[in-house]
Amino acid sequence: MKKFKIVQIVLFVLICLFMGSFLITPTDSKASFNYVTKTTLKSENMDQYTEQNNQNIKRFLSIDPTAYKNVSYYKNVDDMKASEIVLVQFKSDDQAAAFEEAMNQRVSDQLNIYDAYLPKEADLCRDAIVYTQANYGIYVTNKKADAIVDRFKTSLKGESK
Repeated sequence: MKKFKIVQIVLFVLICLFMGSFLITPTDSKASFNYVTKTTLKSENMDQYTEQNNQNIKRFLSIDPTAYKNVSYYKNVDDMKASEIVLVQFKSDDQAAAFEEAMNQRVSDQLNIYDAYLPKEADLCRDAIVYTQANYGIYVTNKKADAIVDRFKTSLKGESK
């Protein structure tokens, strides 16, 4: 009887932990968009990129920049290079799925363009990263995509004091 009670308690605790993991959502970052952008891009040679305007954001990424709190899109100056970086601050957390879908479509479109004649650029597209966390998202096609996303994640913690 005593063992049965212990098993019940353990099962109850495990079920609570399991259910709690679904109910807990990451909290929104308090870091400013300027800080996140500056920190994320600090080690990049930004001379290779041009910041795109709202018209080009709509054209190339198929997203409406006015639907988001902030959007920065950096595209390689050389059209023969697939490298690009997109940083987004969402107005609400439910925008993350639409952003991910749009960026995954961008990767697919880029693969269609580069796959036939620039295999190295196509490989960059295959290694592209789309990542969202609470009120921020990033899309990176770059040789150093992992490092850029790591800096992005660190920047979301905010400025150290």
